[in-house]
Amino acid sequence: MSKSYALYTLASIGLALSSQAALKLPHIFSDHAVLQRDLPVTIWGWEDPGAKVNISFAGQSKAGTTDKDGKWSIVLDPLKTNKQGSELTITSSTGDKQILKDILVGEVWLAGGQSNMQWTIKQARKEDQAVAQEKTRPLIRIATIPKIAKYEPQDDVKTKWEISTPEVAMRSTAVGWFFAKNLVDELDIPVGIISSNWGGSKIETWITDDGYQATPYLQELYKQRQTRIPGTPAYEALLKASKDSGKKAPPAMKPGNHTTGLYQAMIHPLLPYGLRGFIWYQGESNRGESYTYMDKKKGLIDGWRKAFQRPDAPFYFVQLAPFIYGKNKPTDLAMTRQAQLETLKLPNTGMAVTMDVGNLKNIHPTNKSAVGHRLALWALAKDYGKKDLVYSGPLFKSAKADGNKVIVNFEHADGLRTTDGSTPKFLEIAGSDNQWHPATGTIKGSHLIVTSKEVSNPTQVRYAWSHDALPNLINGSGLPASPFHSNFPPRK
Repeated sequence: MSKSYALYTLASIGLALSSQAALKLPHIFSDHAVLQRDLPVTIWGWEDPGAKVNISFAGQSKAGTTDKDGKWSIVLDPLKTNKQGSELTITSSTGDKQILKDILVGEVWLAGGQSNMQWTIKQARKEDQAVAQEKTRPLIRIATIPKIAKYEPQDDVKTKWEISTPEVAMRSTAVGWFFAKNLVDELDIPVGIISSNWGGSKIETWITDDGYQATPYLQELYKQRQTRIPGTPAYEALLKASKDSGKKAPPAMKPGNHTTGLYQAMIHPLLPYGLRGFIWYQGESNRGESYTYMDKKKGLIDGWRKAFQRPDAPFYFVQLAPFIYGKNKPTDLAMTRQAQLETLKLPNTGMAVTMDVGNLKNIHPTNKSAVGHRLALWALAKDYGKKDLVYSGPLFKSAKADGNKVIVNFEHADGLRTTDGSTPKFLEIAGSDNQWHPATGTIKGSHLIVTSKEVSNPTQVRYAWSHDALPNLINGSGLPASPFHSNFPPRK
């Protein structure tokens, strides 16, 4: 062995040992991070087994010891709002030390979903771009998660917190950024957005294993999926059975945005980062589903809440906007919207209606500021104590047949009116024969009286029940009404 090669080998070994012994943090802990206020905050990482680790921040000093696998976890007491930025110091008994700079304490929200949440401000309308480019907003911080899919839950994912400069804002989630801006403008506190989304993704690839236990349907779906995922006992048993019988085994389910693995690679590495709640914009890839989408939504919400140890965390989502889905049935979109409306029955949920900001020829409507604003209204009213705030458009409450008419009652319908002063559009009624006919609606206070010359004894009513419907019903605050079906077919 040459002298130079020997020195190179020794140096390589030294570097390897040094990297193994180094105090390590997951990437979600970086300079410029926002930590959640008013709740216990967990900070974790890795060191040599048995090493002692100490954290100093905001007047607190907390210590812990790594386990046999080199993992450590330390919980800080609830923190008070900090807009100025402080250093967070982590030291270990091995002599290693890390200092995170410019750490704020405020509100943290996870923004998930598919392309309409992924869509950046650069892809939004010019008016939205102009707002984002006005100035640097130091109280808004963004951490964007790269698109990765894995079978197994990952411990870390490469990301970092960034201050919202005009350049950073332009490549950030538009809906998430405007949601944060609304909170900052109203509350004057730091807001951190963790943006974890993938265009075209189905909801099932984001659900945790625990979430799949939320309903009998999901439990059965989980069993079926396990026979397609390599490494699971169900899949290995299927391979063995196929080999024994000489038959070809069904193909494995590859990790990806339509199958499995986004929760494992893009959400699990963030656990248990402290946060207030979740915002979600997804459903286009599950259009046409009704009760099954409701089940999956419940599984998603239950699973994420459990994973982040926030059982009551708010979960606010966006109802799908109008768009003509090619050869799909015009009612497919309506079915998914109804499922989204029904999701409001779950506790601590809210829905931003977007019937007035869609584009029939663009699945990515460019008015993202309105969507972020409407999500923020729910948070301001429900989580931040803003009283006398109208945070939702009219939501269907009940319908009662009365002779030749149907009377429809709403929640959030003070000042019920139309955008153009004409009669409400895209109303239909039907009798017991389920034959639907166009109908006329008359506004009386906060409810509608709906009639049709074609139906003498109506039993049901629906509104905007098509993918190309551009309805005009709003409340006094200008927020649009959600589509609805008064007698949505019962679950089979």
